[in-house]
Amino acid sequence: MTPETVQILFIDIQPEIVANSRTNPPERLTAAAVALARLGTLFDLPMHASVVPAGTGKPRLVPELADALPTVTPLTRTTAPVFGDGPTKAAIAATGRHDLVVCGVVTEVAVLLAAFDGVLAGHEVHVPVDACGGLSQRTEEAAFRRIESFDAATACVATLGAVLAQDLGTDLGRETMAILQTVMR
Repeated sequence: MTPETVQILFIDIQPEIVANSRTNPPERLTAAAVALARLGTLFDLPMHASVVPAGTGKPRLVPELADALPTVTPLTRTTAPVFGDGPTKAAIAATGRHDLVVCGVVTEVAVLLAAFDGVLAGHEVHVPVDACGGLSQRTEEAAFRRIESFDAATACVATLGAVLAQDLGTDLGRETMAILQTVMR
């Protein structure tokens, strides 16, 4: 996993959906997703946001994540599996990048299905658990075990940042650490 091989997929990190996270407080989930987006910008990684209609109006990302992704236009889908949506699947494939970082809400549905389909599509999938939220501790833990059974990897945003930076003594490494400090409080 290197900055040249990675892309990031944010799934359903929307105010109405994040508010339903019972396993990760919405503010911590949002902070982890924002840190991941900032890492994506720092390392010039392709980033995608996939959203579903959740109530009235056009689907929108949580404001903090939208601010961290100013050049990313969320792709609206109507399917539970992200890879079931043609434009989202095409955007992921178009990067030609092997490593797919997947985060979002809810872990038991959107993240799990994206991890499964990502592995089937030939990606090495990485799920930062601190940027995910689930319905209950019990069901989310089952989802993470299932994700790992697909040979996808679970970790956290800090781990992914450290892997991308490698040498924390460089300017890039110091910038990475500044971003990671926001989730290590």
